[in-house]
Amino acid sequence: MGKRIVVYVTFVAVLLLGACQHPVRKTSSAETDRDTVSEKAANDRVQHIMYLYNNDLHDSLVWQAEEDMRYHEEHQKWDYYYITWLSLTEDYAFLGEITKAIQHAKDMHADAKKRHNNYGMALADFAMGLIYSIQADYREAAKCYRQALKLYPKDSNQSALNDIYHYYCEALEDVDNNVAYDSTLVEWRGVINRLTEGLEETDKSEWNVMFYRICAGHHLKHDQLAKAQQDIDSLKYWASLEMVDGGGQPTETAILHYEGELARRQRDFARALAINDEEMRLTKDHSMTSYNRALVYRSLLMEDMGSYKEALSLYKDYANQHDSLTQASNREQLNELKTRFE
Repeated sequence: MGKRIVVYVTFVAVLLLGACQHPVRKTSSAETDRDTVSEKAANDRVQHIMYLYNNDLHDSLVWQAEEDMRYHEEHQKWDYYYITWLSLTEDYAFLGEITKAIQHAKDMHADAKKRHNNYGMALADFAMGLIYSIQADYREAAKCYRQALKLYPKDSNQSALNDIYHYYCEALEDVDNNVAYDSTLVEWRGVINRLTEGLEETDKSEWNVMFYRICAGHHLKHDQLAKAQQDIDSLKYWASLEMVDGGGQPTETAILHYEGELARRQRDFARALAINDEEMRLTKDHSMTSYNRALVYRSLLMEDMGSYKEALSLYKDYANQHDSLTQASNREQLNELKTRFE
């Protein structure tokens, strides 16, 4: 799995956040103006956090997230508060700072539980799922994602649902739970159709990019190459419409990975090698998990070409990188956290 692009979808926020943050009551025009200003300021802050996250500006993200969370708490903007906390938590996770990521997920869950905020608890479960996935414990990851979907309230911003479904399907794929995968994919497609009905194509792009990434990976894994090509074509179409500040690289590298894997399975090794060179160049200094995926793919490619010595060397490189994310101390913390969550 690789670092995702994060987008706080404002067309949903406009429809829902004002309704869910405050009880209905009569307000003066001055109060309405103040609420409008604080809502816009909160949304602007989240968009800035998304920009920092998508562009790998970790130090700036840490500093800004702490300040923004104080602002959101003061103004009781809880959806903004927890989505900011989630961005910080998963940024630590994708950087390989698992101990810090675990602590933030644990604190987020406790904070949301204290406030009886299901949205916050859902995002904390999602964060834990991401951490388990990075640790290659996909069964526990799947449980966390399913719990996040169960808790996710319909009166909160719906944009994170897309990410939860994406990683849930990915985890189910990794444990070969095809029955659950198929039913979840149908469920997810229905959610996308419901939430994007009547929208412009550009507003549907983020939802469909995530969906077709999963479909392409699934069909490649099962050697359904014609369907995989259709998925890749759909992915490229929707990716061309994405309206994301910076942060396009995760989708770009995903497309490269799927195109390279398709070429490998078609035994077009020259093209597969060229694509993998570009994938490794783009991911090496940006995402450890995406770079590890490129290393595994390269080792498989070398094996298919009969270069067994190089394949073994590449796999050892992957194993060394992977071990740094799956230390025993991290496992112990995850086990402790699992007990607390339950």
